[in-house]
Amino acid sequence: MSRSVARRVARVAAALALLALPAAAHAQPQDLDPNNGPQFFLFGGLGPITFPADGFALTVGGPTTLRVVGLGLTGNIFQVFLNGSLAFTTAPLIASPDGTDTGALDLDAALADGRLSRGSVDLAAGTYTIGITVSGTSGFDGQGVIDANDASVVPEPAAVLTLGAGLAVLAGGAWRRRAA
Repeated sequence: MSRSVARRVARVAAALALLALPAAAHAQPQDLDPNNGPQFFLFGGLGPITFPADGFALTVGGPTTLRVVGLGLTGNIFQVFLNGSLAFTTAPLIASPDGTDTGALDLDAALADGRLSRGSVDLAAGTYTIGITVSGTSGFDGQGVIDANDASVVPEPAAVLTLGAGLAVLAGGAWRRRAA
């Protein structure tokens, strides 16, 4: 069995397993926690995503970037709604024939492949409900990934120490040239 066929069989099996869940499991949007990394969503053609059926809920305490990226096949386009209003529509960075299997099945690989549809928006502190609708697709079913990460970058202590050591070396070299 080829790799792309095996992937498609796995996607269908995952979708069928999700359909077997009781309806009560879909009563609330799924929490999107920036500390837990990216989360996957599934769709079965055009229209609202199929899992999680009620979208996502996100509460952030400060500046946060929300990213949505299609996985696997090119040609998928998503409309992302925040609190019921359209926030952005995803698009690829590089044109590619619809249905091309990129093999990118995680966030980092998908972001590195410009052929896959992606989009982002910066959020302020607050609570958001996030809905995703598929407005273009290269096939009947597929998946994407959503990620929220802190936009206020705080350098790690090791990075600050490395910068400090580099500045000390530069200052020492300038002092030696001046003394000579």
